[in-house]
Amino acid sequence: VGGGIFLSPLILLMGWATPKQTSATSALFIVVNSVAGLLGRHLEGNFVVGNFLPFLIAAIVGGVVGSQLGATKFSSLWLRRILGVVLIIAALKLVLTSL
Repeated sequence: VGGGIFLSPLILLMGWATPKQTSATSALFIVVNSVAGLLGRHLEGNFVVGNFLPFLIAAIVGGVVGSQLGATKFSSLWLRRILGVVLIIAALKLVLTSL
């Protein structure tokens, strides 16, 4: 779990941004964090290309579709609900992997 899952609730709870601004900020943070992780693996020689291309395409398509829906279709209330579901899933994953 990267820092993006903790960044969004913090931004919202502190009142630093609207849900739409929070979504954009955390998306950028996650992209930068992911690129840094991939670069680090590459520099250590641990980067395996293998199935990288399908995941890259899925991430790009998902990012474009998600940003379009978030910017044009979903209200702030729906974005908060979606974030809540994502946080519940992340919390369950953390609990289950720690057992």
